[in-house]
Amino acid sequence: MKKNNYGKHKLGIITVMIMVCIIVVCIRVIGGTKDSDNENDVAAGSEGSVPVNSPVADVSGSVSAMGEGVTYTPEEQEMIAVSIEEADRLASSGDYETALKQIDTAREAYPEASDLRAKQDELNGLYGQQMKANTLERCNTLAEEGDYLTAMHMIEECMQSYGEDNECLAAKEHYITMYKQDILQRSAAYSDAGDYVSAIQLLQSATKEMGNDPELETRSLEYESAYVSGVLAEADSRVSGQDFDGAEKVLKTAKEILPGNSRLDEAVKTVNKSRPRSLLAACPPYQTTVCGMVTGTDTITIAGKEYTNAVLIGENIYDDSRIFFNLDNQYDTVQFQVGHIDGGELRDRELQILYNGELEKKLTLSAGDLPQTITLDVKDVGQLTLIVPTTLGLFGDRSCFGMVNAYAYPETASLSGEL
Repeated sequence: MKKNNYGKHKLGIITVMIMVCIIVVCIRVIGGTKDSDNENDVAAGSEGSVPVNSPVADVSGSVSAMGEGVTYTPEEQEMIAVSIEEADRLASSGDYETALKQIDTAREAYPEASDLRAKQDELNGLYGQQMKANTLERCNTLAEEGDYLTAMHMIEECMQSYGEDNECLAAKEHYITMYKQDILQRSAAYSDAGDYVSAIQLLQSATKEMGNDPELETRSLEYESAYVSGVLAEADSRVSGQDFDGAEKVLKTAKEILPGNSRLDEAVKTVNKSRPRSLLAACPPYQTTVCGMVTGTDTITIAGKEYTNAVLIGENIYDDSRIFFNLDNQYDTVQFQVGHIDGGELRDRELQILYNGELEKKLTLSAGDLPQTITLDVKDVGQLTLIVPTTLGLFGDRSCFGMVNAYAYPETASLSGEL
Protein backbone atom coordinates (compact mmCIF):
# COMPACT_ATOMS: atom_id res chain seq x y z
CA MET A 1 0.00 0.00 0.00
CA LYS A 2 2.82 2.43 0.86
CA LYS A 3 4.53 1.78 -2.50
CA ASN A 4 1.40 2.85 -4.41
CA ASN A 5 1.02 5.97 -2.27
CA TYR A 6 4.46 7.21 -3.18
CA GLY A 7 4.39 6.25 -6.88
CA LYS A 8 3.85 9.80 -8.10
CA HIS A 9 6.75 11.09 -6.04
CA LYS A 10 9.05 8.42 -7.42
CA LEU A 11 8.10 9.34 -11.06
CA GLY A 12 8.95 12.98 -10.37
CA ILE A 13 12.32 12.10 -8.92
CA ILE A 14 13.21 9.94 -11.93
CA THR A 15 12.22 12.75 -14.35
CA VAL A 16 14.43 15.23 -12.52
CA MET A 17 17.33 12.79 -12.57
CA ILE A 18 17.03 12.34 -16.36
CA MET A 19 16.96 16.12 -16.95
CA VAL A 20 20.03 16.62 -14.77
CA CYS A 21 21.93 13.95 -16.69
CA ILE A 22 21.07 15.59 -20.04
CA ILE A 23 22.26 18.99 -18.78
CA VAL A 24 25.52 17.55 -17.51
CA VAL A 25 26.22 15.82 -20.84
CA CYS A 26 25.51 18.99 -22.78
CA ILE A 27 27.86 21.01 -20.59
CA ARG A 28 30.63 18.49 -21.09
CA VAL A 29 30.18 18.52 -24.91
CA ILE A 30 30.08 22.32 -25.12
CA GLY A 31 33.01 22.84 -22.78
CA GLY A 32 35.12 20.18 -24.43
CA THR A 33 35.22 18.23 -21.24
CA LYS A 34 33.87 15.00 -22.59
CA ASP A 35 36.35 12.21 -22.05
CA SER A 36 37.68 10.11 -24.88
CA ASP A 37 35.87 6.96 -25.87
CA ASN A 38 38.61 4.84 -24.28
CA GLU A 39 38.31 6.73 -20.96
CA ASN A 40 34.53 6.32 -21.05
CA ASP A 41 34.95 2.61 -21.72
CA VAL A 42 37.25 2.30 -18.71
CA ALA A 43 34.88 4.31 -16.53
CA ALA A 44 31.94 2.26 -17.69
CA GLY A 45 33.85 -0.98 -17.05
CA SER A 46 34.58 -0.14 -13.36
CA GLU A 47 32.17 -1.73 -10.89
CA GLY A 48 29.86 1.01 -9.52
CA SER A 49 32.62 3.61 -9.87
CA VAL A 50 31.38 7.22 -9.99
CA PRO A 51 33.58 10.33 -9.67
CA VAL A 52 33.37 11.69 -6.13
CA ASN A 53 32.67 15.22 -7.28
CA SER A 54 30.18 14.18 -9.95
CA PRO A 55 26.77 15.87 -9.63
CA VAL A 56 25.23 12.56 -10.68
CA ALA A 57 26.75 10.83 -7.64
CA ASP A 58 25.28 13.46 -5.32
CA VAL A 59 21.80 13.11 -6.72
CA SER A 60 21.47 9.38 -7.29
CA GLY A 61 23.00 8.26 -3.99
CA SER A 62 24.19 5.06 -5.64
CA VAL A 63 26.10 4.29 -2.38
CA SER A 64 23.76 5.19 0.47
CA ALA A 65 25.09 7.07 3.46
CA MET A 66 22.66 4.87 5.46
CA GLY A 67 24.11 1.62 4.19
CA GLU A 68 27.61 0.61 5.23
CA GLY A 69 28.99 -0.89 2.05
CA VAL A 70 25.51 -1.77 0.80
CA THR A 71 23.90 -0.03 -2.17
CA TYR A 72 20.35 1.18 -1.62
CA THR A 73 18.29 2.67 -4.42
CA PRO A 74 16.62 6.05 -4.01
CA GLU A 75 13.31 4.27 -3.64
CA GLU A 76 14.71 2.16 -0.79
CA GLN A 77 16.20 5.22 0.85
CA GLU A 78 12.85 6.90 0.67
CA MET A 79 11.15 3.87 2.28
CA ILE A 80 13.75 3.97 5.07
CA ALA A 81 13.09 7.66 5.59
CA VAL A 82 9.35 7.07 5.68
CA SER A 83 9.77 4.34 8.31
CA ILE A 84 11.86 6.65 10.48
CA GLU A 85 9.35 9.46 10.05
CA GLU A 86 6.48 7.16 11.11
CA ALA A 87 8.47 5.90 14.10
CA ASP A 88 9.16 9.48 15.19
CA ARG A 89 5.46 10.27 14.93
CA LEU A 90 4.57 7.30 17.15
CA ALA A 91 7.33 8.14 19.62
CA SER A 92 6.13 11.74 19.89
CA SER A 93 2.86 10.40 21.29
CA GLY A 94 4.71 8.17 23.78
CA ASP A 95 4.02 4.95 21.89
CA TYR A 96 7.62 3.76 21.90
CA GLU A 97 6.67 0.11 21.73
CA THR A 98 4.85 0.48 18.38
CA ALA A 99 7.58 2.81 17.13
CA LEU A 100 10.15 0.10 17.81
CA LYS A 101 8.03 -2.43 15.96
CA GLN A 102 7.96 -0.04 12.99
CA ILE A 103 11.76 0.16 12.98
CA ASP A 104 12.15 -3.58 13.53
CA THR A 105 10.03 -4.24 10.46
CA ALA A 106 12.09 -1.81 8.38
CA ARG A 107 15.34 -3.38 9.56
CA GLU A 108 14.16 -6.78 8.40
CA ALA A 109 14.01 -5.31 4.88
CA TYR A 110 17.12 -3.08 5.22
CA PRO A 111 19.31 -4.68 7.90
CA GLU A 112 22.43 -2.66 7.03
CA ALA A 113 20.79 0.74 7.17
CA SER A 114 22.75 2.68 9.78
CA ASP A 115 19.98 5.28 10.18
CA LEU A 116 17.54 2.54 11.14
CA ARG A 117 20.02 1.06 13.59
CA ALA A 118 20.64 4.46 15.19
CA LYS A 119 16.90 5.12 15.45
CA GLN A 120 16.38 1.68 17.01
CA ASP A 121 19.02 2.42 19.67
CA GLU A 122 17.45 5.79 20.35
CA LEU A 123 13.96 4.33 20.72
CA ASN A 124 15.21 1.47 22.91
CA GLY A 125 16.67 4.02 25.28
CA LEU A 126 13.47 6.06 25.35
CA TYR A 127 11.31 2.98 25.76
CA GLY A 128 13.48 1.76 28.62
CA GLN A 129 13.16 5.14 30.35
CA GLN A 130 9.42 5.03 29.89
CA MET A 131 9.16 1.50 31.30
CA LYS A 132 11.33 2.40 34.28
CA ALA A 133 9.16 5.45 35.00
CA ASN A 134 5.99 3.36 34.76
CA THR A 135 7.49 0.65 36.95
CA LEU A 136 8.59 3.11 39.60
CA GLU A 137 5.12 4.63 39.67
CA ARG A 138 3.49 1.21 40.05
CA CYS A 139 6.00 0.18 42.71
CA ASN A 140 5.30 3.31 44.72
CA THR A 141 1.61 2.43 44.68
CA LEU A 142 2.34 -1.12 45.85
CA ALA A 143 4.59 0.21 48.61
CA GLU A 144 1.84 2.53 49.80
CA GLU A 145 -0.38 -0.56 50.02
CA GLY A 146 2.28 -2.36 52.06
CA ASP A 147 3.19 -4.84 49.32
CA TYR A 148 6.92 -4.23 49.45
CA LEU A 149 7.80 -7.72 48.24
CA THR A 150 5.99 -7.33 44.91
CA ALA A 151 7.53 -3.88 44.48
CA MET A 152 11.00 -5.42 45.01
CA HIS A 153 10.36 -8.08 42.39
CA MET A 154 9.00 -5.59 39.85
CA ILE A 155 11.94 -3.23 40.15
CA GLU A 156 14.40 -6.15 39.83
CA GLU A 157 12.67 -7.41 36.67
CA CYS A 158 12.65 -3.88 35.24
CA MET A 159 16.40 -3.47 35.75
CA GLN A 160 17.08 -6.89 34.23
CA SER A 161 15.14 -5.89 31.11
CA TYR A 162 16.11 -2.23 30.71
CA GLY A 163 19.31 -1.83 32.68
CA GLU A 164 20.22 -0.39 36.06
CA ASP A 165 20.27 3.25 37.00
CA ASN A 166 20.66 5.14 40.26
CA GLU A 167 16.96 5.86 40.61
CA CYS A 168 15.97 2.19 40.28
CA LEU A 169 18.76 1.04 42.59
CA ALA A 170 17.74 3.58 45.21
CA ALA A 171 14.11 2.48 44.92
CA LYS A 172 15.08 -1.16 45.32
CA GLU A 173 17.10 -0.45 48.47
CA HIS A 174 14.18 1.52 49.88
CA TYR A 175 11.72 -1.31 49.27
CA ILE A 176 14.13 -3.84 50.80
CA THR A 177 14.44 -1.71 53.94
CA MET A 178 10.69 -1.26 54.22
CA TYR A 179 10.06 -4.97 53.60
CA LYS A 180 12.52 -5.93 56.30
CA GLN A 181 10.98 -3.52 58.81
CA ASP A 182 7.53 -4.88 58.00
CA ILE A 183 8.69 -8.48 58.53
CA LEU A 184 10.30 -7.63 61.87
CA GLN A 185 7.17 -5.83 63.10
CA ARG A 186 4.80 -8.60 62.03
CA SER A 187 6.98 -11.37 63.47
CA ALA A 188 7.19 -9.46 66.77
CA ALA A 189 3.40 -9.26 66.85
CA TYR A 190 3.15 -13.03 66.38
CA SER A 191 5.73 -13.57 69.11
CA ASP A 192 3.88 -11.32 71.55
CA ALA A 193 0.77 -13.40 70.96
CA GLY A 194 2.73 -16.60 71.65
CA ASP A 195 2.52 -17.74 68.03
CA TYR A 196 6.20 -18.51 67.54
CA VAL A 197 5.51 -20.84 64.62
CA SER A 198 4.03 -18.04 62.48
CA ALA A 199 6.84 -15.70 63.53
CA ILE A 200 9.51 -18.25 62.56
CA GLN A 201 7.86 -19.11 59.24
CA LEU A 202 7.53 -15.42 58.37
CA LEU A 203 11.23 -14.84 59.01
CA GLN A 204 12.16 -17.98 57.06
CA SER A 205 10.25 -16.74 54.00
CA ALA A 206 11.91 -13.31 54.29
CA THR A 207 15.35 -14.93 54.43
CA LYS A 208 14.61 -16.79 51.20
CA GLU A 209 13.78 -13.47 49.55
CA MET A 210 16.61 -11.36 50.99
CA GLY A 211 19.32 -13.91 51.66
CA ASN A 212 21.19 -14.04 54.95
CA ASP A 213 20.53 -10.95 57.03
CA PRO A 214 22.10 -10.64 60.52
CA GLU A 215 19.09 -8.92 62.07
CA LEU A 216 16.60 -11.39 60.64
CA GLU A 217 18.80 -14.30 61.71
CA THR A 218 19.14 -12.99 65.27
CA ARG A 219 15.39 -12.49 65.60
CA SER A 220 14.70 -15.93 64.13
CA LEU A 221 17.05 -17.64 66.59
CA GLU A 222 15.35 -15.80 69.45
CA TYR A 223 11.90 -17.06 68.42
CA GLU A 224 13.19 -20.56 67.71
CA SER A 225 14.66 -20.79 71.20
CA ALA A 226 11.40 -19.68 72.81
CA TYR A 227 9.38 -22.07 70.65
CA VAL A 228 11.62 -25.06 71.34
CA SER A 229 11.55 -24.37 75.09
CA GLY A 230 7.76 -24.45 75.02
CA VAL A 231 7.73 -27.68 73.01
CA LEU A 232 10.17 -29.36 75.40
CA ALA A 233 8.08 -28.30 78.40
CA GLU A 234 4.99 -29.86 76.83
CA ALA A 235 6.90 -33.04 76.00
CA ASP A 236 8.18 -33.20 79.60
CA SER A 237 4.62 -32.99 80.87
CA ARG A 238 3.57 -35.88 78.64
CA VAL A 239 6.53 -38.01 79.67
CA SER A 240 5.70 -37.37 83.32
CA GLY A 241 2.25 -38.76 82.59
CA GLN A 242 3.78 -41.78 80.83
CA ASP A 243 2.43 -40.52 77.50
CA PHE A 244 5.58 -41.25 75.55
CA ASP A 245 3.81 -41.49 72.20
CA GLY A 246 2.27 -38.08 72.78
CA ALA A 247 5.64 -36.61 73.73
CA GLU A 248 7.28 -38.00 70.61
CA LYS A 249 4.47 -36.66 68.42
CA VAL A 250 4.87 -33.16 69.87
CA LEU A 251 8.61 -33.26 69.20
CA LYS A 252 8.32 -34.59 65.66
CA THR A 253 5.78 -31.89 64.77
CA ALA A 254 8.27 -29.29 65.97
CA LYS A 255 11.06 -30.96 63.96
CA GLU A 256 9.03 -30.49 60.77
CA ILE A 257 9.20 -26.75 61.40
CA LEU A 258 12.82 -26.75 62.59
CA PRO A 259 14.35 -29.88 61.02
CA GLY A 260 17.91 -29.04 62.00
CA ASN A 261 17.35 -28.12 65.64
CA SER A 262 19.75 -30.10 67.84
CA ARG A 263 17.68 -29.62 71.03
CA LEU A 264 14.70 -31.32 69.41
CA ASP A 265 16.89 -34.12 68.05
CA GLU A 266 18.29 -34.86 71.50
CA ALA A 267 14.82 -34.68 73.07
CA VAL A 268 13.49 -37.36 70.71
CA LYS A 269 16.38 -39.64 71.69
CA THR A 270 15.71 -38.99 75.38
CA VAL A 271 12.03 -39.82 75.05
CA ASN A 272 12.82 -43.11 73.33
CA LYS A 273 15.33 -43.99 76.05
CA SER A 274 12.74 -43.17 78.70
CA ARG A 275 10.09 -45.46 77.28
CA PRO A 276 9.08 -48.38 79.52
CA ARG A 277 10.50 -51.79 78.65
CA SER A 278 9.13 -55.22 79.26
CA LEU A 279 10.70 -56.32 82.53
CA LEU A 280 10.77 -59.95 81.45
CA ALA A 281 12.46 -59.02 78.15
CA ALA A 282 14.86 -56.31 79.35
CA CYS A 283 15.72 -57.99 82.68
CA PRO A 284 14.51 -61.59 82.62
CA PRO A 285 14.74 -63.34 85.99
CA TYR A 286 18.20 -64.81 86.35
CA GLN A 287 16.93 -67.30 88.93
CA THR A 288 13.53 -68.58 90.10
CA THR A 289 12.36 -71.03 92.74
CA VAL A 290 9.11 -72.93 92.30
CA CYS A 291 7.80 -70.39 89.80
CA GLY A 292 6.39 -71.06 86.38
CA MET A 293 7.18 -68.91 83.31
CA VAL A 294 4.40 -68.33 80.81
CA THR A 295 5.87 -67.58 77.38
CA GLY A 296 5.17 -68.06 73.69
CA THR A 297 1.58 -69.03 72.99
CA ASP A 298 0.89 -70.20 76.55
CA THR A 299 -1.56 -68.13 78.54
CA ILE A 300 -3.02 -67.77 82.02
CA THR A 301 -6.40 -66.35 82.92
CA ILE A 302 -6.86 -63.74 85.63
CA ALA A 303 -10.30 -62.29 86.33
CA GLY A 304 -11.54 -63.67 83.03
CA LYS A 305 -8.75 -62.13 80.92
CA GLU A 306 -5.97 -64.08 79.24
CA TYR A 307 -2.35 -63.05 79.57
CA THR A 308 0.93 -64.23 78.12
CA ASN A 309 4.50 -63.35 79.15
CA ALA A 310 3.68 -63.89 82.79
CA VAL A 311 5.16 -65.52 85.91
CA LEU A 312 3.27 -68.00 88.10
CA ILE A 313 3.97 -67.42 91.77
CA GLY A 314 2.79 -69.41 94.80
CA GLU A 315 1.90 -72.49 92.77
CA ASN A 316 4.00 -74.92 94.84
CA ILE A 317 2.55 -76.40 98.03
CA TYR A 318 5.87 -77.15 99.70
CA ASP A 319 8.18 -74.14 99.25
CA ASP A 320 8.28 -70.37 98.83
CA SER A 321 8.14 -68.87 95.35
CA ARG A 322 11.16 -66.67 94.68
CA ILE A 323 12.04 -64.47 91.66
CA PHE A 324 15.38 -62.68 91.27
CA PHE A 325 15.97 -59.75 88.86
CA ASN A 326 19.26 -57.98 88.12
CA LEU A 327 18.24 -54.36 87.47
CA ASP A 328 21.87 -53.21 87.38
CA ASN A 329 20.88 -49.81 88.80
CA GLN A 330 19.56 -48.79 85.36
CA TYR A 331 15.92 -48.20 86.16
CA ASP A 332 13.88 -45.66 87.99
CA THR A 333 10.62 -47.56 88.42
CA VAL A 334 9.30 -51.09 88.09
CA GLN A 335 5.59 -51.63 87.69
CA PHE A 336 3.54 -54.83 87.37
CA GLN A 337 0.18 -56.37 88.15
CA VAL A 338 -0.54 -59.37 90.37
CA GLY A 339 -3.82 -61.22 90.35
CA HIS A 340 -5.32 -64.56 91.41
CA ILE A 341 -5.34 -67.17 88.65
CA ASP A 342 -8.85 -68.32 87.87
CA GLY A 343 -9.76 -71.84 89.04
CA GLY A 344 -7.46 -72.02 92.09
CA GLU A 345 -8.28 -71.90 95.80
CA LEU A 346 -9.38 -68.48 96.98
CA ARG A 347 -6.76 -67.84 99.63
CA ASP A 348 -4.96 -64.55 100.15
CA ARG A 349 -1.16 -64.62 99.93
CA GLU A 350 1.68 -62.39 101.02
CA LEU A 351 4.18 -60.75 98.69
CA GLN A 352 7.58 -59.78 100.05
CA ILE A 353 9.71 -57.27 98.13
CA LEU A 354 13.47 -57.07 98.71
CA TYR A 355 15.93 -54.45 97.46
CA ASN A 356 19.52 -55.63 97.26
CA GLY A 357 18.69 -58.53 99.61
CA GLU A 358 16.98 -56.33 102.20
CA LEU A 359 13.24 -56.47 102.87
CA GLU A 360 11.63 -53.31 101.55
CA LYS A 361 7.92 -54.00 102.05
CA LYS A 362 5.21 -56.63 102.41
CA LEU A 363 1.91 -56.61 100.52
CA THR A 364 -1.22 -58.72 100.79
CA LEU A 365 -2.42 -60.38 97.59
CA SER A 366 -6.22 -60.66 97.74
CA ALA A 367 -7.55 -63.71 95.94
CA GLY A 368 -11.01 -62.30 95.43
CA ASP A 369 -9.96 -58.92 93.98
CA LEU A 370 -9.12 -57.80 90.48
CA PRO A 371 -5.41 -57.62 89.64
CA GLN A 372 -3.66 -54.95 91.67
CA THR A 373 -0.99 -52.67 90.23
CA ILE A 374 2.26 -52.48 92.16
CA THR A 375 4.71 -49.65 91.52
CA LEU A 376 8.21 -49.82 92.96
CA ASP A 377 10.77 -47.05 93.23
CA VAL A 378 13.97 -48.88 92.30
CA LYS A 379 16.47 -46.05 91.99
CA ASP A 380 19.91 -47.35 93.02
CA VAL A 381 18.55 -50.91 93.19
CA GLY A 382 20.75 -53.57 91.66
CA GLN A 383 18.87 -56.71 92.73
CA LEU A 384 15.10 -56.99 93.00
CA THR A 385 13.67 -60.06 94.69
CA LEU A 386 9.99 -61.06 94.93
CA ILE A 387 8.94 -63.78 97.40
CA VAL A 388 5.55 -65.40 97.97
CA PRO A 389 5.99 -67.65 101.05
CA THR A 390 3.94 -70.80 101.57
CA THR A 391 1.76 -70.66 104.69
CA LEU A 392 0.25 -74.10 105.18
CA GLY A 393 3.38 -76.06 105.74
CA LEU A 394 3.27 -79.67 104.63
CA PHE A 395 -0.20 -79.52 103.21
CA GLY A 396 0.71 -76.59 100.97
CA ASP A 397 -1.37 -73.75 99.61
CA ARG A 398 -2.89 -74.10 96.19
CA SER A 399 -3.96 -70.44 95.84
CA CYS A 400 -1.82 -69.39 92.86
CA PHE A 401 -1.16 -65.87 91.57
CA GLY A 402 0.22 -64.50 88.33
CA MET A 403 2.58 -61.56 87.70
CA VAL A 404 1.63 -59.82 84.42
CA ASN A 405 2.19 -56.54 82.55
CA ALA A 406 5.60 -56.07 84.14
CA TYR A 407 7.56 -53.02 82.92
CA ALA A 408 10.82 -51.35 83.86
CA TYR A 409 11.07 -47.57 83.42
CA PRO A 410 14.50 -46.02 82.87
CA GLU A 411 15.35 -42.87 84.74
CA THR A 412 13.63 -40.04 82.90
CA ALA A 413 15.86 -37.13 82.04
CA SER A 414 14.32 -33.68 81.85
CA LEU A 415 13.82 -32.46 78.30
CA SER A 416 13.42 -28.81 79.23
CA GLY A 417 15.55 -28.70 82.36
CA GLU A 418 12.47 -27.94 84.48
CA LEU A 419 11.68 -31.39 85.83
